[in-house]
Amino acid sequence: MPSPFIITRICKAAQRKSKASVLVLSVLAAFLVAPLLVTPAKAAPQCPPNEVWSDSATASAAVDREASALRSAALLAAAFPGEPKNRLDALIRSYIAEAKAQEWPLMAHRAITLTKAPSALSEALQFTLSLQPFGAGQQIAQREITSALQNAMDARRQRLLLSQSQVTGIKWFCLYLQAVCALIAIALVHSDNRLASILSMLLFATGVATAALLIAAHDRPFIGEISVSPDPLLQVMPQPEG
Repeated sequence: MPSPFIITRICKAAQRKSKASVLVLSVLAAFLVAPLLVTPAKAAPQCPPNEVWSDSATASAAVDREASALRSAALLAAAFPGEPKNRLDALIRSYIAEAKAQEWPLMAHRAITLTKAPSALSEALQFTLSLQPFGAGQQIAQREITSALQNAMDARRQRLLLSQSQVTGIKWFCLYLQAVCALIAIALVHSDNRLASILSMLLFATGVATAALLIAAHDRPFIGEISVSPDPLLQVMPQPEG
């Protein structure tokens, strides 16, 4: 008949083996879930963190590209001195002012669509095409201004599309479900130590809450304290002469 000491040692060994198994399974699960959260956006574009970071960065790049195109058009307009240049500058100013005053508040509320083309930018494009260039220099300038205005319109189109993006409810649900499963695994691993279990779950829950806060702050690129502003457009706004 085995002694109580041997039975106790066997029970403790089995308990340690069980805990080790749960721990190994938890680590394996973490390694399976972690790539979904840290994989670059091109490899896992549908994960909420990657989707949010990608949309925010792409929206900022679209505004920068739009501002750069408008700046190029304004500089090239100097090839048509006098009334043509003043007209193009006025149209670009009008477009930027309209974007800041009307489009940005609508984008913040996801209430803007592509159905209406920007009148000032469309007029600037039509006016550029109607110019009668004299010499090769003005011909090149006319072609480059047209290309810059078309580039600005394309960047605006991308900006408006990105203003409609957000993390869907099903993605939030899956994210929180993963967190709950991880909390349950932590509780099982530390089931014999209540203090360690509480501290571990508290630390993990704090990390999840921080991640959720960051995702929510960047969820919609054009709203909130951390949002894409029209400052790049305002910085390239042509100033009236005189």
